[in-house]
Amino acid sequence: MAETAMFHDGNRQLQDRFGSRGIADRLEEKLTRKEFSEDDERFIESQPYFFLATADAHGRPDCSFKGGAPGFVRVTGPSEIAQLAQNFNGLIATVKTQLADRVTITHGLDRGVTLDYGPGKLIGFVTQEHAKTLGIGGGEDLIAVYLPMSYQIGGYTLYVSRSKVHETDLTVEQAMRIVLTGGVRGK
Repeated sequence: MAETAMFHDGNRQLQDRFGSRGIADRLEEKLTRKEFSEDDERFIESQPYFFLATADAHGRPDCSFKGGAPGFVRVTGPSEIAQLAQNFNGLIATVKTQLADRVTITHGLDRGVTLDYGPGKLIGFVTQEHAKTLGIGGGEDLIAVYLPMSYQIGGYTLYVSRSKVHETDLTVEQAMRIVLTGGVRGK
């Protein structure tokens, strides 16, 4: 038996045993395709989040939440999408993202900053010195600051006035450690 896009030989054997192969074939026919449609593209690019599911060579699955402003994911080819985001899995990483118009932008976490928030402060990382680079209005005054959440679940990118961003003496590594651990120190 040949595997299909949705079913392997074990699936097919069970479908044959229980008489559900016809339904399975119809599901595969209706739910799979090799290229995005225009409707798919509009839907994908309008979403504020998606889940990226993968499996390693041993079949161990991983599912990661990815979020941002609608448009942070772009359809870049007939069967390809690109995410405009920062990769914090390696904590301190340089990310290259290729946008739909094929402009390459390089982001780096080269400095941690703080933002005033009520009576306290938030720790963030500058990802763009000029928000206009990303096509966001506001001219030279807006700066992009990524505010990660603990446990690397996600975060927010804020486009704020440069005057609201305060430099810190923390290294990027120290700032990220505080954010990811909630400030908890080991012994």
